[in-house]
Amino acid sequence: MELQIDREWPYLPAIRGNCRRKLGDVQTGRPDQTASCFRPMLTDWKGLFSGNRNNKYQVDKEGLQQLTVEKLASGLQSRPGNEMAGLEGRAQLLIRLGHALHEKIEFFGEDGRPGNMLGKLL
Repeated sequence: MELQIDREWPYLPAIRGNCRRKLGDVQTGRPDQTASCFRPMLTDWKGLFSGNRNNKYQVDKEGLQQLTVEKLASGLQSRPGNEMAGLEGRAQLLIRLGHALHEKIEFFGEDGRPGNMLGKLL
């Protein structure tokens, strides 16, 4: 996923409860902003990318195929006044990844997990 960000889009992760801090320099736009917001979507958001509700920490084909622009927007804090450029394209990329994980069982297994590819490479 392209980590270039809109310079006007800040992401504010929760740190110790309600205390929040701003990541990245809004004037220069740092790509670590986008990367830093995916961890909460895996954990705090109860497995946004997982189709297995018993394992919210995994990414799999079902979780990605069930993703919507609205769910991703919420996870990335994209809303009026804090819009993330290219959000629809990012969501579609992740959804297409879910379909690719489904189609390539020989690499990603029946459950369609990207991590299963490591077994093929090692």
